[in-house]
Amino acid sequence: MLAQIRGTNQYWFHVKGEVKAMIAEYGSPTLFLTLSCAEYDSADIAQYLRKVNNAPQSYSISRLCTVDPVSVSRQFSYKFKDFFNIVILKRGVLGKVEQYYVKKEYQMRGAPHNHILLWIKNAPVVGIDCPEEVCSFIQDRITCHIPDKTERNWKKIFDARNKAGFTEELPENKEDDEPQLLGEIMEAVADIPDMHINVPNLTLEQREAMLNVD
Repeated sequence: MLAQIRGTNQYWFHVKGEVKAMIAEYGSPTLFLTLSCAEYDSADIAQYLRKVNNAPQSYSISRLCTVDPVSVSRQFSYKFKDFFNIVILKRGVLGKVEQYYVKKEYQMRGAPHNHILLWIKNAPVVGIDCPEEVCSFIQDRITCHIPDKTERNWKKIFDARNKAGFTEELPENKEDDEPQLLGEIMEAVADIPDMHINVPNLTLEQREAMLNVD
């Protein structure tokens, strides 16, 4: 009975079973993709929040997002649906997507983001295909850019926060362990519930009072 109620242990047990079944049927996912809202840097979300709440221009985007997380989530859902369907699925910028699984989560402050597993058609497999083919596949789809040194000290921030290492060696193929490993990862995040706050017909001032926002 509780398996139909989102956020319960039974619900996530069912979700975990679905993902394990997909891995058993299609193999390990090709890509793990996360798309976040970035609401503080989104001009369209700021415009939308001011319109639906009739808020003055003096209200900061952070204040608007805090008092009306439902509208933020709604706008992000619209944007994600269009982006995923058009860019990822229809245009296939990452390759022909054969299967996918999407899990929506909310950070502690309410910012929505989606974790996505993608199965790409004819994608090379580590340990089976040649390393050059695997590296070429990755480099064609995953890129990064370090902004110019004059761009708001982004280079300094990047150097201070980047703790990632680098190696040219590809990991050994452990095909039998891959489904179990991904299952353990999904199990680790299964207890993180989606947070839904939806109280209709509240003014911006009432939302602030409810959330005790100064």
